[in-house]
Amino acid sequence: MTSTFLNESEQVALQQALYSSELLPCNIKVTPTSLSTHRQDAYSLIAVMLFCCNLGKTKWPYFLKTAIAVATDECKWLTCELIRCQQEYTAQHSDAVIVEQCALLNGIFSEELAYIDEVLAAETQAD
Repeated sequence: MTSTFLNESEQVALQQALYSSELLPCNIKVTPTSLSTHRQDAYSLIAVMLFCCNLGKTKWPYFLKTAIAVATDECKWLTCELIRCQQEYTAQHSDAVIVEQCALLNGIFSEELAYIDEVLAAETQAD
């Protein structure tokens, strides 16, 4: 599985997050030639949670709370953006706010989400 946008360690981090979330079966393993960083792991966990949220498997407030916790030590700007989203959602929790925030985060994580789609599509074809 190759992606022109993500390097190998970012792909490894995403695959590990997919295994952890049980979206990808554990019987398919990748042998990484490079390790992912804590920051890549954090981004990957958030991307997988966002993917699950887009599928309706995760509620928006839970996603924001968990994403903030994951991002806090790894990426200040992302943490600030997630906190802003959480405050905005708390102030006026409506479907319109969720759609707007989801669109923003889908843009931020577009490469990761595209890779997740690619991996899961390949897994579905292999079944």
